This record gives sequence, structure tokens and C-alpha cells, in this order.
Amino acid sequence: MVPMNKIKALKPITIGDHLPQKADIIVAEIFDSGLLGEQALSTFAHAREHLLASGGKILPGKASVQARLINSDLLHKEVVTTRCAGFDVSELNALTPSYYQARVNVHEHSYLSDSETVLYFDFNSGNEDNRQVTQTFVCTEEGLCHGVAFWFTLDFGSHITMSTGPENTWNCWMQAVSTFEEPVALRKGDTLDVVVNQTINRISFSLAG
Repeated sequence: MVPMNKIKALKPITIGDHLPQKADIIVAEIFDSGLLGEQALSTFAHAREHLLASGGKILPGKASVQARLINSDLLHKEVVTTRCAGFDVSELNALTPSYYQARVNVHEHSYLSDSETVLYFDFNSGNEDNRQVTQTFVCTEEGLCHGVAFWFTLDFGSHITMSTGPENTWNCWMQAVSTFEEPVALRKGDTLDVVVNQTINRISFSLAG
């Protein structure tokens, strides 16, 4: 095994060293199941400034994020716990990741809302600033809401899109699941305000208030 202090940091692509000239088209797949976890926004920002010719394009050019309220005790227990071997381990929930990946359709679950588009991104013009928006979901079924399942849709232009939603089992991406520490009991017709936080490399969901 190579010691960490011997591993050289990867150098960014530069014109002259790696490319003879700026590119007219840059195609990249640098998305995790939560869209931003592989540093897509900072990578595209560097590409626009240093690698893309005037009038050039990045593909995919845009992306949007879809989310639904989900009921799934099984998915909730993947990351949230209270007791183990007789000990109270609930304090460890503070270390729960903001989301984890799962193929939702292979787990017992039900959706408690319709799918809502909560974020948009334009990789050609750039919108890397942190954002916080509140999404109001309308409950369509009665049940315990354990969190939010979310995924993304890539837009290549000319009406060509690709979704990583649960119905698309053929691609490599799973869905992202963001759980609440405590489930919320909902009835049909109720509304639930959820805060969507977006940083340069992460999207997370939390209950408002």
C-alpha cells in the first residue's frame, strides 16, 4: 500500500499539457446518485473558465432534481437507529449522512406525495452558489413519512433527457434517500414543508421549522 503522503494530487486538465486547444464540446459524467457528490459543479466551473471555447457547450447542459415523500420503515432503519445490544445509541444519528443510495423499488415502500421538481441547474451558465429553498409537499396517502427519495434528470438539449428515477433500472445510478430522524404521521391532504439545502457538492433535505 502506498503511504498517503506519497500519493500525488491530481492536476487539473490544462490547455497545452492535456489538450492542444480549447474544446467546442465537453461531455462529462461526474454525477453520484445525489447529483453533486462527485464535485460536478466545481468541475464544470473550471471547464467553463479554462477548457471551453467561446460559444462551446457542456453536455449534459442542464439538470433538475425530483423528490417525493416516502414511507419505508426498512429504508429508514438503514441509517437511523435507537438501541443496539441494550444500549441507547441514538446519539450516533448525528453522524447520519445527508443521503444514501438505494434502489427504492426493491425495498418495501409507498410514496406519500407526487414527484416535485425542487432544484434546477444550468451547467453552461453556472449556478454554483449555495441555495436553500422550501418545498411544500401535498400528502396523497395516509402514512408515516420517513424521509424523501430523490433523483435527477439530465437534459442534453433537443428534448433529449435521461432520468435516474426508480422506473429506470437499466442505468448505473440508484436513487438517493434522505431520512428524517423521527417519522412524521401524515393524512391525505396534509401539507409538509421540507427545506432543500444545496451546497457546492451536496443536496440535503430537512423538516422545516
